[in-house]
Amino acid sequence: MSGLSQDDLDQLLRSAHVEVGQGDGRFSLGLELRRDCLFLAIRGKVIQPVIPDSFADTFAKLVEGGAGKGVIIDLRGCDYLSSGAVGFIVQFFHAVTERGSQVIMLQPITKIRKLIEILGLNHYFLIVDDEDTAVEFYRAQEVARKDDDESRTGSKAQR
Repeated sequence: MSGLSQDDLDQLLRSAHVEVGQGDGRFSLGLELRRDCLFLAIRGKVIQPVIPDSFADTFAKLVEGGAGKGVIIDLRGCDYLSSGAVGFIVQFFHAVTERGSQVIMLQPITKIRKLIEILGLNHYFLIVDDEDTAVEFYRAQEVARKDDDESRTGSKAQR
């Protein structure tokens, strides 16, 4: 459950979309809460060296507030990632894992997947090819966590 009020969550999500650049170098970033997961959607060619601070701040508030059961970086439609974008993704990873969650990358194209592997980031991110698999991973994780909590507290009924 999120530590944010519904009003705070709604306000943050309304401001969680930016478009940057011009022409062929245009890209967009968006945050959306759906299927009980926080999605970071990256579209276009991210050639800018820096992610806008306002977007990074909104993301940080959502993560710190516990929005979503899991975090999915949706790379469908992303053609290129600059070193600045990779740096943001690594910061994103650290912020999410500090709260005890895993980060999933959804459908990176072949050249981005190869970049992730060359940088060794595939050892930190789960990479999946469909949204249902990503969402199911978090649902299974939540069930396992609840079962573990129940077994530790002894509240599970004896069979």
